[in-house]
Amino acid sequence: GKWLVYTADDDSRSINLEILDLTTGEARDLTTGTQVIVDPAFSPDGKRLAYVSTEPTGHFQIYMRPIENGRFTGPAVAL
Repeated sequence: GKWLVYTADDDSRSINLEILDLTTGEARDLTTGTQVIVDPAFSPDGKRLAYVSTEPTGHFQIYMRPIENGRFTGPAVAL
């Protein structure tokens, strides 16, 4: 694959997702905020990203979101 998604801890204030373009070495935030977002996993076809988030209730919930060219292309869907 061309992309690597990983968790980034903001000095224990939040945990968000960052994405790394393996071709260019460029990394950037994929999510922002004060929630905890962990365990990113691409679907086998690479068109969706699943992850676990505490947003909006503070409880862990699994979400899936479409992704293309290193950017989300649609809303998160709770599973």
